[in-house]
This record gives sequence, C-alpha cells and structure tokens, in this order.
Amino acid sequence: MKDRIKVDLTKDTGEIKYGGIGFLYGLGDDGIPSENVLAPLNLQVAAQKPPGGLQHPNGDAFEVAEMYKKAGGKQIQIYLQDIYADWPYEDQGIDDYLTKVEQIAEQVANHSHRDLFVYVPFNEPDAIWYNMDDKKEEFFNDWKLVYEKIREIDATALIAGSNNSYYNEEFYADFMAFAQENNCLPDIITWHELDTHFYVDWYKHYNSYRNIEESLGIFPKEIAINEYGTFMDLSVPGQLIQWLARFEDSKVDACLAYWHDAGALDDLAVENNKVTGAWWLYKWYSDMAGHTVEVTPPQKNEAGLQGIASLDNDKQEARLLLGGADGDTDIIIEGIDNKSYFNDSVHVKILSTEWTGQKGASNGPNLELAGNYKVVDGKLTVRIPDMDISAAYQMIITANSEGANYQKPWQVSYQAQDAKVTNASIYSGGYFDGTNLYNPKQNYNAQGQRVGDIIRDGSQVEFTVEVPDTGDYLMEIFYGNGHGDIAQQLLKVDDGKWDITKYPPTVDWQYESKKAINLHLEVGVHTITFAKYSSTVGRANLSVDLDKIDLTYLESDTNNQFSRVGYIESYAFNQDQGFVISVKENGYYVLKSNCNQQIIFLQAGINLISCCNASVDTIELKKGEGPISAYEAESSLNTLKGTATIKKNKYASGGEYVGKIGQGAENSLTFNQVNVSEAGSYKLVIYYANAEKSGGHDYNVDIVDRVADINVNGNRSKRIYFRNTFAWNYYQTTVVDVQLKAGDNRITFFNDTGFAPDIDKIEIYYNLFN
Repeated sequence: MKDRIKVDLTKDTGEIKYGGIGFLYGLGDDGIPSENVLAPLNLQVAAQKPPGGLQHPNGDAFEVAEMYKKAGGKQIQIYLQDIYADWPYEDQGIDDYLTKVEQIAEQVANHSHRDLFVYVPFNEPDAIWYNMDDKKEEFFNDWKLVYEKIREIDATALIAGSNNSYYNEEFYADFMAFAQENNCLPDIITWHELDTHFYVDWYKHYNSYRNIEESLGIFPKEIAINEYGTFMDLSVPGQLIQWLARFEDSKVDACLAYWHDAGALDDLAVENNKVTGAWWLYKWYSDMAGHTVEVTPPQKNEAGLQGIASLDNDKQEARLLLGGADGDTDIIIEGIDNKSYFNDSVHVKILSTEWTGQKGASNGPNLELAGNYKVVDGKLTVRIPDMDISAAYQMIITANSEGANYQKPWQVSYQAQDAKVTNASIYSGGYFDGTNLYNPKQNYNAQGQRVGDIIRDGSQVEFTVEVPDTGDYLMEIFYGNGHGDIAQQLLKVDDGKWDITKYPPTVDWQYESKKAINLHLEVGVHTITFAKYSSTVGRANLSVDLDKIDLTYLESDTNNQFSRVGYIESYAFNQDQGFVISVKENGYYVLKSNCNQQIIFLQAGINLISCCNASVDTIELKKGEGPISAYEAESSLNTLKGTATIKKNKYASGGEYVGKIGQGAENSLTFNQVNVSEAGSYKLVIYYANAEKSGGHDYNVDIVDRVADINVNGNRSKRIYFRNTFAWNYYQTTVVDVQLKAGDNRITFFNDTGFAPDIDKIEIYYNLFN
C-alpha cells in the first residue's frame, strides 16, 4: 500500500519559523563544531550551561556565544541549574541557589553578547527538587524568588520556564495563573517532548497551552520546546522530519535533546567539520524561503509520513521536505496552476539524505530523480519509488527546463541479521517500521537489529549479495566500536584472500559510523564475509558490531554535482549567495564554474564558498595536489621542552607522536623549520589525538575538547580547541589559518592551564580562495 502526502500551494500558513533548528549542548567549545557547519543552518535557539557550570565539561554559554552569533544564531538559553555538578542536581537549598543565580546574572548582564541570552531558572522542576503533588506550591514560590532576583540584576532579561520534563495541563494552568497574579510570567514558555507520545499528543499539548493563555487573558507567548526527540531519533532524517514538521506547523522553537556528546549538534555533526545525513535535512529546511503552505499527511496524529512545504514567489519555486515512509510514496501538489510561472509543465528534482549513523559522515545527498512533469487538472503528481524509512527527501519544483531525465545509480542494503551469522549474537536497537516504534530509548539500528559478539575464532557474518553489472562498487559498512581504540575485522569477497579492515572508534557501544571500501565485482551473486580469525591471517584485534552494508554501483558517467570527489549545493547567508562544498579529504581542489576556474584549499567535511557571480548555474570539482610540505612531530629538527615526550603508536604517521604537551607553557613542542618560499597566509593542518573524558553521566558521554595555544614566530598566540577523537590512537585533523614569513618559521604548541592534544604531524597548504 502506497503512502500519499498532499500539498496545497493556495493555502498560505505563514512565515517560515525554522523552529526546530535548535540544540541542547549542540555547541561544545569555541569552534566546536566549526563555523562551516553552523552557518548554513538558520540557527534559532541553543541551550547551554552557565559560565563556570559543573554539569558537563563543555558547553559554556559564554565560550560559544561569539561563534554562535557570527554564524547567525538568534538566541542562547542558559540552563542556570547546570551550575551544579550532579544529575539530578544536588539540592543545597534555595538560598544557596539564589546566591548562584545572582552571580550568574551579574555576569550575563555585563556580557558583550547580552542580547543573545535567555535565563532558564529551572530544569525539569516537576522531577528535580520539586514535584507536581506536595511540592508544587513550593516550586511556585521559589520560581518567584529566582525570577525577582534575576530582574533585580538584569531588568530587561528574557526568562523562560517552567521547563517541565513533559507537558501537564493542570500544572501549566496553575503555574500561569500564579505567575500572572505575582507578576512573574515567563517571557518564553518551555517544556520538553522526549517520548513517543509526541506523535499523538503534540497538537493536544499545544492547543491546551494556548487555551490556558486565552482563559487568563494572556497575549500568546513564544513557545520553545527546548528538548525534543528520543534516543532513536537523533541522527535519523526520516524520524527528525516528523518532529520538524509539527513544530513548523505550530510555529514554535525547539532544541534537539542532548542524549549523547556535546559539540556535535546532537548528532548532526561529526569530527567537528563533517556532518551526518541529518545535517542536510536541517540545511534544506534552512534553505526554504517565502511562506509555508498547507501539507496534509496520511495521519496527522500518528508516527509516519510528514512534511514541510514552502512557496517562494520571488524565486518562483516550491519546496517540500518529507520523510517517515517506507516504499513507494505519491506526492500530490494542488494549486500549482494558480501560479503563472509554473504553466502546464514543471521541472521536478528530488534528493534524499540517508541515515549515516550517529557518528558516520555523510558524503552529501543523493539525486533520486529529475525531469519535467505535466500538470494535469491543476495538480502535479510525482511518485518517489521505494522510499527509505530512515531517510528524508527534498522536492524542488521550478519552471520547465531542458535536460534529460535522471534516475539514481543502483543501490541496495543488506542487513547483518539477515546474513549467515555464526557464533555471534543479534541485538535490538531503536527502529520505526512505518507503523510501530521499537525501543525508542535505544540508539537507532537499521531495521532495528545489529550483530554483535563477533569475538570468537569461529565468529563470522556472511552476506550474500547480487549485483546487476560488472564494475566498481562502493561498500559502506555500518558498524559500532565502543572499545575506545581502533578495532579490526577480517574481510573477504567470495573465496578471495582475507584482508584486515580497521574501524575508528564510535565514542561508545550502540553508536554507529560507516566504513567505505571500494570493490570490483563481476555481475551476479557474491559472498562478502566478515570474521574474527583466519588461519592465513591470524586474529583481528578487538571487534565491532555490524548493522548493515550498503552497495552502490559507481557509474563512470557520474553527474559532476554528485561525483566521488565531493558534493556541491547552494546556500545563502546574510543575503550572500554561495555554495556548500563537502569533500572527504583535506587538499587542493579545482573549482570550475561558468564564470571562472580556480584552485582552492578545502578541508575535509563542509566548506563555504562565496559565489563569484549571482548567475552561476554550473560548477565542477576535481581533486588537486597535496600539501606544500609536511613535518613529523617527532622529528629531530623540532624542540621538545619540559614534559613533552616522543611516544610510539603504530597508527601515528611514522609510528611516533608527541604527547604530554601542556599543564604549563614550559611543556611545549616547537616545529623549528617550517619553510615556505614567500610570506603570506597559509593553512596549517594539524593531525592530533584526544580521548580525554571527565566524570560520568547516566547517558551523556562527557568528552573533553582539549586546548592548545599555537604560537608562530613569537607573535600573538591563538587558542584552539581540538574536538575529541574518542581514542588516543585515532588521529583526526583541524585546520588553522596562520601567517608565515618567507624562509623558516617556528610553530609552537603549548597550554598554560591543561593538557594539549597529542600531536602527530602538521601539513602546510597555501591559503587559496580565502
């Protein structure tokens, strides 16, 4: 049975709110995630800890304010109770808390980004310190005390509340009546939506609250659901669109819940400058312009197919975001004949963004289909064949255009639990099958299961696959590795030789990433086997869980926009037009458009390029050469001072790295002979490892982003945060702009106050096109 979703372009539902583009602890430290990742999103609300907060090691509102505002962020809510270390918060009495509130408010009121901040006095007071039974009145009185303390110090402050863990009509009716009577009404109304009742109850909750306002004669206030989503929703485009659609329909703000690690935009970002498939959904949402129009899903108050639609008369285009369906889905666009610029035939392009795991980097969306479609009786009907329930889709409708129709290359998924599993175990995770929601308090698995315990000499998972043509295929392995170390697994195709496959860490178990391997396969049936042990190769180190493998046929005539080199998509920021370019590796690239050709440096992940001409309509990307030079940290030409030490690691470049840098400026590493031919601006690419954690939490992984001070030739130092790499032997990169003189340069790494990351090597590139 096909799903069907309807859009009516004649029914305007208002300005686009972009409300769901918010994050709780989505920002870690300054530069984490990168500005490249933040700027393409129409950032509405971030929720963070107060300055000096002890609840988590990162996420300080003051630390992230500058980068957030620069990226276009509108508001930062400060969870005042996150000043405390324990979860649930240690109850030291209201007097102790008032003292802390006073200290925080004095800092906020005098901050240079005061206009960004909103106070959230209490977090889930229905469950922490108070309850809705015998302590409700106590909470109301304490709310008034804290509210008045904030107003005493910061008279024009915005205050949000009551911030309950879920919506309760009786509580909010009593709270709003009390707050109105006692002149302590919050400016923004907040509560959390953190379970699957959301699908059925959202509109009940929203309408109930609005009715409370009306009954009390209170002018409608802004609503912010500053924590939304279950464990299984994070990183899954097909799940997240169902939340975004409801928030946009109701025109409220909302923040993704913080279930995992800080600084990752709640599983939209990975490795600081790379993104998951879910990020592209939020980027598409940010790209929408004009007004929203009416969308009618199959079921308004059930989990399943949902969408957001917009009509932009200036651009003469309509867009639809949709997801949450499995199999063939029909899209019906009504009222299209109401717009003269569409005529009786239109051009339709449909893209998909797939689930890439909680920690898997996306190479960019896929073009599903493109072509011209007839408008019949004022309606446009387009079928998306075989929708993936974990993916989200974007439909763009413009005027009829020339060009051949397009269908995406062959691609198929094979589930590990459906393979031949020997001496291993099958585990269940979160999943939505189109009707039922399974294990929402667990992280998502494709089809709801994965294979683990592949740890014995006889453990194997054997996939039987069939491919339609002889040629090159991309195999993406969805895996979990919670060892805090690089894990291995044996892999062979048919009766070929065993190879050792290495898997980077995924922060913890039940988190997934993906490993890409290119295969050349003959047409027909093959076996792909994963194992722990082979008599010819030996035993693989450690193990990983397997979820699925995806096979994609790599056609030789791949469209430039969707090439293996990278992915390119337009975006706008502060009225400036440009391109988002996603690439897999740091390096030089040849960027060719219809206005010029230029060699540029791009870093692995997301890059933002300003448009050379507003009329650019074609763009190509080709990989260029490597760095000017590279320098090993352990080189005898370098200077190590204090505790800085050369150590061995087989995964480091050259087998060695330098650690124990920091805990005082005297403990440093200096590269003495970084040579360039001419003075100017350069890109410094730093290979590093950092797996520090701090404390523990019921569900959050409290990673630490280490800091290094970087000094060039004795000039003013730059302080740079380094995203956690989840293992001390997994080296990632960060890119820093530096000014170098002609000849030899000295680049020193140190940290006055804590440890810097371990440094493996550095590379130097010309800073082209910036």
